[in-house]
Amino acid sequence: MARPRVGVAVLTMGTRPTELRALLDAVADQDERAARIVVVGNGTGSLPELPEGVTGVELPENRG
Repeated sequence: MARPRVGVAVLTMGTRPTELRALLDAVADQDERAARIVVVGNGTGSLPELPEGVTGVELPENRG
């Protein structure tokens, strides 16, 4: 049986960097590795430093 491929998308307002880091650590600790992890900053201005292998995308304004 083929192993599942999992992608993870996280939307953040950028106001809770400690919780974001804990979430990314929990994703990294899963039995199945994520094929891709993307953190989307929803009008944050700037994302915190992200772990290696995590893609950051910043939206210029809060899109709801």
